[in-house]
Amino acid sequence: MIIVILAAGQGNRLKNTLPKSFPYTTKSIIKINNQPAIKRLIKQFSGIENNNILLVLGHKYQSVLEVINDDKQEFVLNNYYKNDSNLRSLFLALNRIINNKEFKLNNGLLVVEADSFFSNQILKNFMDYIYKLNNLNNSVNQICWTTKGY
Repeated sequence: MIIVILAAGQGNRLKNTLPKSFPYTTKSIIKINNQPAIKRLIKQFSGIENNNILLVLGHKYQSVLEVINDDKQEFVLNNYYKNDSNLRSLFLALNRIINNKEFKLNNGLLVVEADSFFSNQILKNFMDYIYKLNNLNNSVNQICWTTKGY
């Protein structure tokens, strides 16, 4: 399955609610359980089956890449993140997937926002369910989009 993690946005709503003293950079690297959110998601998805992960980065993308610290991690850069509502990010990801043919789309696609939080068990159950759907109906590619997790 291809996992697209959307991490291009600025996170202005979060930034505006934080104390002025908080050292905010970008939402996807805010720590959850002492680990940057995006790094935690990548680790969780990497531990389940054979997933291909594609990140869509934009705001402070260099900082995000430093946190990830993985030269092999595939990503697309959304230079228009300031005026985007995730749709351009999704378009860029799909364009990369379809045109570069480096990912196998026949195993389904899951779109996740970088600040999503999943317990390991719920994520595993969810992924098992998606794989089950894919196995039941081989003629349809499953495309799912989750927001924020559980």
